[in-house]
Amino acid sequence: MYNNNNLNNSFTNNLNSGIDRAELERNVVSVTAYPNRRSQRDIPATLEQAPRGFTPTGNNRTPSATLRIDSLITYLCAGVNRELSETQKKFIRLQFRSLARECRVNMKQNGYDFTFWNQFPEQLKLYYALKLEGAIQGFGHAIYRCKRQWAAGLLLQESMKSERQTAKRRQNLSQPDMMEESDEVEN
Repeated sequence: MYNNNNLNNSFTNNLNSGIDRAELERNVVSVTAYPNRRSQRDIPATLEQAPRGFTPTGNNRTPSATLRIDSLITYLCAGVNRELSETQKKFIRLQFRSLARECRVNMKQNGYDFTFWNQFPEQLKLYYALKLEGAIQGFGHAIYRCKRQWAAGLLLQESMKSERQTAKRRQNLSQPDMMEESDEVEN
């Protein structure tokens, strides 16, 4: 059912074909012209299943991204009368995140190396969210039914957040080495 070769090639083949800037801009306009062309968008941003185990605290009134994506996976599979184990849900969630990372790599290759999702122009957000929805649809999951592309946007936002956290961790790991070297020079 799921093939890692398909996972690695599905998004990359669609977007890494050496698109020049003008062609990319034409593609953005054509893809974003009809964002609801796949289906009606009827899945709300926070499903009833998501708040289970969630306790709002302070300013945090929304369940975590993982809870929201897991509830979406449960909702989509319930629509086709499929019960999933926690391991199966985790596997699907990891596929979604892997495709989001592929999309992020493609953004950078196309010259859009913003650090935060909210720095992207709205049309580019829509374009990459629709592209991610299409890539995930190729694996049989209808996240294109989510209102205002919330699931794809959330996955891309989380991918960028993870990238920032990884860069910060790497930077913090390299700094102690530099301090040890400077201590040796002083002695």
